[in-house]
Amino acid sequence: ADADADAFEAAYNFRFESGPAAIATHARATPGSLRRTDDRRRAKREARRERKAADRRRKENELKRLRGLAAKEAAAVGVEAEAAAPGGFRYRAVPAADYGLSTDEILRTPDADLNRLVSVKRLAPYRDREFQVTADRRKRWRRDQAAREEARVAEKEAAKRRRKRARRKAARADAL
Repeated sequence: ADADADAFEAAYNFRFESGPAAIATHARATPGSLRRTDDRRRAKREARRERKAADRRRKENELKRLRGLAAKEAAAVGVEAEAAAPGGFRYRAVPAADYGLSTDEILRTPDADLNRLVSVKRLAPYRDREFQVTADRRKRWRRDQAAREEARVAEKEAAKRRRKRARRKAARADAL
């Protein structure tokens, strides 16, 4: 009886030291099993991915369509028909003016930057003469615009580097 008790105690005390061969493992998928495979989560992920891709394509197409419409409006030459708004205010018919800018420049440039070239104050209907943008002013504006665009790109790249550095720092902290 003492030998049986000693054998049990030794087996119990050293049960974790017998090595990895003693750990029972079970296959995740057993071939020939009658158990049904559960693909619901995978199917949901794929459906979500396809739905997002379709939404992205739809948004891109809508954006292309809107850009095309805006380009047509900006390039259109002529006089808009007078229209009466509520309150009796009448819009004044104005000839289209591009101030020497291409349609692409007008569409890609933020409003604040366009206002630097032609301020809304300059377009007041009570002014005697029409505002003209000189070639020199347009040249200066394009040069400044290029510098602003470079600054925007540099800021985006700096922000990207900061985010990357923060991710690396967080990964190092997690590793410790």
